[in-house]
Amino acid sequence: MPQHPLRSLVCLCVLLAGGLVWPLESWAQNRLRPRPLTPRGGPFSSASARAPAKLAQRQLAEILPADGIAHYHTAPAELLAFLQQAIDHQRHFPDTAENRSPWGVMHTTLAWGSDGEVLIEGQPYNAIQALCDNQKLKGVQLLSAPKGQLKPLEGPGLQGHPSQLLAILAQNHVPVEQALRVGEQTFSVADLVAYEQQTCRPNMELTFKLIGLSHYLPSNEIWQADDGGTWSLERLLRLELRQPINGRQTCGGTHRLMGIYLAVERRRQQGLEIDAAWSAAEKYTDDYHAYAFSLFNPDGSFSTEWLERRAALDDPQRRVQTSGHVLEWLAVSLPDEKLQDPTLLGGFAYLAGLLQTDIGETWAVGPRAHALRALRLYQARLSAQLSGSPEVTPPIVASEPPPADPATAR
Repeated sequence: MPQHPLRSLVCLCVLLAGGLVWPLESWAQNRLRPRPLTPRGGPFSSASARAPAKLAQRQLAEILPADGIAHYHTAPAELLAFLQQAIDHQRHFPDTAENRSPWGVMHTTLAWGSDGEVLIEGQPYNAIQALCDNQKLKGVQLLSAPKGQLKPLEGPGLQGHPSQLLAILAQNHVPVEQALRVGEQTFSVADLVAYEQQTCRPNMELTFKLIGLSHYLPSNEIWQADDGGTWSLERLLRLELRQPINGRQTCGGTHRLMGIYLAVERRRQQGLEIDAAWSAAEKYTDDYHAYAFSLFNPDGSFSTEWLERRAALDDPQRRVQTSGHVLEWLAVSLPDEKLQDPTLLGGFAYLAGLLQTDIGETWAVGPRAHALRALRLYQARLSAQLSGSPEVTPPIVASEPPPADPATAR
């Protein structure tokens, strides 16, 4: 018996509607699902959010003495050994040309200094030399030479910020004569300095230019950019002082704080007067020192909201990220009389302990590197102070000897 036309039309509509339910439901589940919140100060890996925080806390409790970080508040000499223990533990995880891009190898040099190595085809190769030789790292090369002029490249795996390579070389005391190779062409760090001078612009990120150029240029240098603008280190400093630290700044503004401090310290080394912007920058650093000390958590970790406010996100990756960056800046910039402050001792004990935990995942490359550099620099300064060395100065600026020619350290 034939069906009524209206009934057939209704059945057809039901079938069509049913066919749409699943894709609409799937779309709604994916499109409307609440997105995980990313803490201010920059994104970090989604794996970070899955970090087994409770496991890390249990292991950290086992690694630290029975009385926790408080043990080191009055035992700085014992902290030196604990820092070394963490550094040695991390040496078991080498960097390779297969798993580290040029950006990653730049961080290798921060983690291990001028002696840091990367494995290329299974053989150790000085990390600084690998960058200077423009080695292919994770399939890409950092340096280019369009029209015969040296130019570092930016983008994923390359420079993450303008002038990052120059800042890395400066912080490793690489001499200005060091060769930089692009194919058959040979340049030098001096050519890189000139490129960074010529590309200064007032509306760009200047943090890494300040770090690099303040190291390689006289503090009273004046130059012209390729657009005709007149520049000086004092102008760079003034522009950086106007920029915020808090908010969505690179690594919570810690690189900017580092650059401001280093520029002033370098000027002092050159015997020039600390006045005007230089004096304001010195006070700026002192004020942020006092503020930073107020943001350490009772367990020794630094605020997971950087320098915005006190916070203690229960995520080991985030804690290594914020504690590592802030303690690196403090290890470089604090005056000698602050080196044995109990809060600082506890902060370094916490970070050293955390880097010795095995939470079943790899520490993020950048945060791990800055954390290791923090431990190394602080260990050098604290060791010198405890041994009664007359020269207890920030290793990044003065007391760390320049590296030997990296070409001899392949």
